[in-house]
Amino acid sequence: MQQTEQQEFDSQESESTEVDDFATEDDFGSEEETPAPEPYVERKTIIDVDGHQLEVSETMLKKFYGVKDNDPMTEREWKTALSAYKTHKKADLNTEKYKRNDKLMYDFVELLKNNPAELLKRAGHDPKKFSEKYLTEIIEEELMPEEQRRTLALQREKEDLERQLQEERTRQQQIQMDYMTEQHKKEISSKIIEELDANDVPKTPDVVRRIGYYMMRATQQNIDVPVKRIVSLVKADLEKMNQEIFDNLSDDQLFAFLGESRTKRIRQMELQKIKRPQPFQSSSKNEQVPKKTKLDEKKYLTREEFKELIKRRSRI
Repeated sequence: MQQTEQQEFDSQESESTEVDDFATEDDFGSEEETPAPEPYVERKTIIDVDGHQLEVSETMLKKFYGVKDNDPMTEREWKTALSAYKTHKKADLNTEKYKRNDKLMYDFVELLKNNPAELLKRAGHDPKKFSEKYLTEIIEEELMPEEQRRTLALQREKEDLERQLQEERTRQQQIQMDYMTEQHKKEISSKIIEELDANDVPKTPDVVRRIGYYMMRATQQNIDVPVKRIVSLVKADLEKMNQEIFDNLSDDQLFAFLGESRTKRIRQMELQKIKRPQPFQSSSKNEQVPKKTKLDEKKYLTREEFKELIKRRSRI
């Protein structure tokens, strides 16, 4: 009996030992866990609006434009919303500035009419001393001899007249300068259009931008460059750029780039030139004109000749 119990005990102990011998989950390592998403970091920045530093956050922009807080905002949307918000705040600041200026003007007029002493204080003057000085000048002027008062009045009239003449002269000079500037702009624009037409340069935004760039550089260096020279520089830039593009295109890419309709027009134009009779003059009466054969009457371009023709005519 005791032997049987001892055998059962030994059997249970061996099973327990076998179970302990198996590797546990910790021994093999836990199953690979899905990495936790990175914590959300709200975008924030500081923008400058007419010298005012404003802190802007993504939550602020969402609230301003009525976007839900849980809706994600891409980087492009963030930049677009930020730019629009900056424009909006600039308009708000300008409106506030105009309102402040209007209020200042209104307060100035009201103080001038109803409380000039307060206006003098705000201007940095002592109202009492200012009044005493003003009254003293009036009394001194009244005590002057008649001839001296008349001379002083004439002097004041002369100063007022000179001031008015100077203001009118300045105004006329400004009007003349504005007129000359406007005329110069029209003259330059007219010359640019004439030169573009004369040189077969297209009137595209890129061409206008290049002309403006060369004119700006010439002005910065105090160099008087004629419009004709500037247009020629722009034309050379375009020819070089287009030539580099065409040289790196295969035949199929070149035809695809020009398009079927343009390629057809170029081909028809060249065929018309070939079919057009060429005028000639006989050097002598006895000189015989060779008869045209069928091969001479009908000529065709090879693929390489046609490709070179397209490159030559498509530079601009």
